[in-house]
Amino acid sequence: MTSLSVLPPPPPPAATRSRDPPPTGSNVVGRYVCAVYVLLRVAYSLAFTFTGLYACVSCLVGDDIAVLSVASQLQWDQRNASAALGDVVRRRWLTEQQRQASLVDTQRQACANYVDGYYHYLLL
Repeated sequence: MTSLSVLPPPPPPAATRSRDPPPTGSNVVGRYVCAVYVLLRVAYSLAFTFTGLYACVSCLVGDDIAVLSVASQLQWDQRNASAALGDVVRRRWLTEQQRQASLVDTQRQACANYVDGYYHYLLL
């Protein structure tokens, strides 16, 4: 076994780096071309993957979507019919409320006349 003091010292940090020359213009352009190619391939793959997936899902659930769209239209039709019926009920309620108010006024006036008649009969 050797001692650590016998080993040579580590090289300086600058000596551990690559000795390749700095990239030239053609190397940089090549890297950009490669990166653009990879990005385009990834975008192309994702687009066609999800388009295919969407087409498959659309084929599988197309009938259900048609049923749901018909049900949605039916729901809107029923909502409109219900709103129209609600308007009719509201108008009849207002008419009945006015009729009841008129009857109350008529009854009150009849009672007042009846009491006034007895009052005058008693005073004479």
